[in-house]
Amino acid sequence: MANHPLFKSSLICSLLHCISMAMYPPPLLYGIFITLALSTSVLNHGLTSNVWKWSDRIIMVAGSGVTIYMASTPTIKHLIVVLGLLYGAAKRYNNVCFHIGAHILLTCINMQILYTLYYNTHTLQL
Repeated sequence: MANHPLFKSSLICSLLHCISMAMYPPPLLYGIFITLALSTSVLNHGLTSNVWKWSDRIIMVAGSGVTIYMASTPTIKHLIVVLGLLYGAAKRYNNVCFHIGAHILLTCINMQILYTLYYNTHTLQL
């Protein structure tokens, strides 16, 4: 059975990601990766399928590397470590609140990355 709080969290965070990508369009490959990650997250949290569970986990691991690569500041990179700790604690203690916290933190991190990428590529060079 699907975990309804995590499914709702995944949907809301995915919506926020989509709004951010509409406001601050990412480079093509990064946008495709985010879209893939959002899709596997929603499907994983909405369906009871080992295929989606493991697809989401594989994308999360790859996403960690992609997000660290795209992160522009040490603070964002440190927050990615906190994100991993939140997810690990959620799994260790079977705690939905930690897991939702990880969704929220990842959304904030990606929104900051999208904004920074957009701002850095669309400012006037005086």
